[in-house]
Amino acid sequence: MTTYVLDTNAVLAYLAGEPGTDVIEALFIRAEATLCQLYMHAINAYELYYQFYRHKNEDEANQLWRNILQLPLTVLYTFNEEIVKTAGRMKGTFNLSVADSFLLAQAILLDATVVTSDHHELDTVDQTGTVSFHWFR
Repeated sequence: MTTYVLDTNAVLAYLAGEPGTDVIEALFIRAEATLCQLYMHAINAYELYYQFYRHKNEDEANQLWRNILQLPLTVLYTFNEEIVKTAGRMKGTFNLSVADSFLLAQAILLDATVVTSDHHELDTVDQTGTVSFHWFR
């Protein structure tokens, strides 16, 4: 069974109906049919929450959180030595944000594919073959 770790922008695009929504929706349908597993690291979920809190308000951020929890994905609250060191290596090697570092670390530890559209930050990583990517736009 294929395992995916979703980047912040994947869930945001889906919830906002942005281009690429069809790709994310297809993954959700597959996950509901137990044909794949979908995960999101808590730090990436945190990014979504704080963006809504900052740019909208607390009520909308809380509604967003409830919506995330209704999606066919599991939010992982992994924060142990293994993920911290793996994320540190990703940040040190590729000069990424903390959130992207944990996204990649979670994918590495799960032997999963990253679902993202963040070419600007992650094309360099993709070129190394360190992590597998599923680009939704």
